Amino acid sequence: MRRFMFSILCLIALGTSAQEKYCTSYSDFKANNWVEIDNPLQSKARTQNQKFWNGGNDFQFTTGDKQMDKTLKNNALVVMMGDTMFVNCKNLEYKKRLFGKGYAKACRFDGNKILIVNNPPADVSIGIMFGLIGAAIAESNRLEKQMCYVLHSDPLPGKKRFPLVLIDDAFMEDLLNNYNAPELLEKYNQAPKNKRNYANNVLPILEELKLIE
Repeated sequence: MRRFMFSILCLIALGTSAQEKYCTSYSDFKANNWVEIDNPLQSKARTQNQKFWNGGNDFQFTTGDKQMDKTLKNNALVVMMGDTMFVNCKNLEYKKRLFGKGYAKACRFDGNKILIVNNPPADVSIGIMFGLIGAAIAESNRLEKQMCYVLHSDPLPGKKRFPLVLIDDAFMEDLLNNYNAPELLEKYNQAPKNKRNYANNVLPILEELKLIE
C-alpha cells in the first residue's frame, strides 16, 4: 500500500514531457540542466538477490549503448523517464551509511528539493554475521519501515557522497510550524511515536501541504 501510494504521488505533476534525460548533480537538477538520452531507455526491476546484497532500490536502466549504460549506473544522479523521476542511490548516504545500488522513485519536494522514499540504509555486516536467512529476515523488517529522505545539496568539496536528511519528528515539527499548520502537526503526532516518521504517515501530510510535485 505504501509503495502504491508513493507511486501515485510520483506521477502527480512531475511534468508532461516524455523526454528521457538525466543529470549528474543536484546543482544541475536545480538549474534544469539535463542531458538527453538518445537511445530508448529501458527500466527493469532488480532481482531479489541483487536487492539483498546491494540494497532495496528497485530499478536499473539500460539503453543498449554500453557507455551510456555505464554512465547511468555510475555517474547519473537523477533520471527522468517519461514523467517519472528516479534517483540513483549509489552515492546517497545517511549518517555515513550507503543505500546501495539501483534507482529509487522520487518526487520534487518543496520547490527544488528531491524526496526519496526508501528503506533505512542496510548494515552489510548482517549478511556476514547471520548468513542468508538471518539477513533476509532483517531485510523483511526493513521493508516495513520505509521512510522519507530529502536530497538538497551536492557532496562536500572532495567528497562524492550526497548527504540525505531524514524527515523525522524534528523536521516535521519545524516544517508544520513554519506553515502554521497545527492541525497537521496534531495529525502527524497521532501515530505511535516509533512509527511517526514512516512514509505512510508522512506522505499524506506533505500532500495536504501541496509540497510534493
